[in-house]
Amino acid sequence: MKNGRRRRTVLLTIALLVPAFFALPASANGKKLQVVQDKAVVRLDPSERSPAVETLGRGAILSLASAVKTKVSWFYVYFTSLQSGNTRAGYVHESCVRKLFPALRVIQITSGDEIVNPTEIDLESLYKPNVEWGTTREEIIRAEGRPQVQDASEGVEVLAYRREIMKKKCQVEYVFDEGSLVSTRFRLMENYADKNRYIEDYNKLRQYLTATVGTPRADRTVWQDRFYENQNDCWGIALSQGQVEFSSEWVFRDTEVRLTLAGADNHVLFGAELNDVKIRKPTSF
Repeated sequence: MKNGRRRRTVLLTIALLVPAFFALPASANGKKLQVVQDKAVVRLDPSERSPAVETLGRGAILSLASAVKTKVSWFYVYFTSLQSGNTRAGYVHESCVRKLFPALRVIQITSGDEIVNPTEIDLESLYKPNVEWGTTREEIIRAEGRPQVQDASEGVEVLAYRREIMKKKCQVEYVFDEGSLVSTRFRLMENYADKNRYIEDYNKLRQYLTATVGTPRADRTVWQDRFYENQNDCWGIALSQGQVEFSSEWVFRDTEVRLTLAGADNHVLFGAELNDVKIRKPTSF
């Protein structure tokens, strides 16, 4: 097999994505960070072992994509690449940057592009391409067609497609390291008016994965601001303001599964990620 890797079939049985490598949330929150070290490496995942998206110099400005820090010390950001001029996204460690904004609590009015009555998740309508870890980009393009977006940096390439998964509009991303598939990601593209619906869908998908795969090895609810912690009916508000983040993680055979729900400024990032555990050692949230 390619690069001597043992390739096993992975059925992609979950939908909705974790933060994308190059795609942005539905609306940016406008908050900025500035690099304060000689260089800051923006990475594909919140880990020093993750592939670099790009290295930025002192003074570079990044936009904050989520107010909630991942794994306590990583910011999810997007920026204009000095190499290609394209917009890219990834994770930067908090020690490399400083905030260029005050800490404010903002409550926004529902916008007109929000879905008031979103379709229920249909767990019987799963997205199951028969994909093997180590599959090449050419094989994915033959199976999926021409991608809506294609990007590459330092040996990492991403192909993105829009698909309906579980009767939800989603973006699907295939991530290749040195030409071989190592990760697949999903992001919900719908914007709910009632933010509590995100939590309902997250719990439904989490329960489905637990019943199918087993007890998650990591299952966390992290509060940045506990103002709404004891008001369950207001958790959707807390989520959309970046006050709380939900995450769960499983390992099944050769696949790591991550489910994440986070938000900021009345927008929510709801997604899932599959990783080849043979390529990158799994890390907990």
